[in-house]
Amino acid sequence: MSQGNYIDGLHRPYNIPLKEVVWVCTFIKNETKRLEKKYLNVAFWKFFIYSHIEQGGITSDNDTGIISIEKALIVKQWIEKYPSLDNLSDAVSDILKKRNDKVEKIVYSSYKNTSYYITLTRKLGLLHGQWELTQDALKLVRINRSFYGLSRSQKQIIFEKILQEDKDFILPILFSLWYEQRMPSVEDGDLVLRYLQEEEKF
Repeated sequence: MSQGNYIDGLHRPYNIPLKEVVWVCTFIKNETKRLEKKYLNVAFWKFFIYSHIEQGGITSDNDTGIISIEKALIVKQWIEKYPSLDNLSDAVSDILKKRNDKVEKIVYSSYKNTSYYITLTRKLGLLHGQWELTQDALKLVRINRSFYGLSRSQKQIIFEKILQEDKDFILPILFSLWYEQRMPSVEDGDLVLRYLQEEEKF
């Protein structure tokens, strides 16, 4: 049975600006040799929060899927209470189980968001095994010029990875536009589901 070419379990739509996959690849290239693998998730989260504050380019988290600077400063203040990655990792584990106040909810949300960045990078086929970058991932890092923006070359690489890994979800959406214009009673989500169900029969 074919599993099709779609990203199973991706729980949100693709974010704007999709630069998050470049952040993940850049971090892994620069940090994996000196860090224990068990700390990479929490270390990437810390790296992103600090880098985001330093760049200061997003003021609102309402429409980009990226935490606002105001909330990032709250998270940074919380992170600074834990001097080692071991302490920080334990504190994050506690928050993942239970949140006691507003600050811990913001910390929880920001950590889950950056975990999603790693998940998306992996599901787009930019990571081999646990933390090994593919050639496309290394290329994304080499041509990186801006913290928030994607160059034309980076957009092309990411677009090709999306089509490669998720085409069985994207193509029926494109095809369904014709039906949606002519048959208002048919929702595109129904057509996508029907297409995926047919794919699984083969």
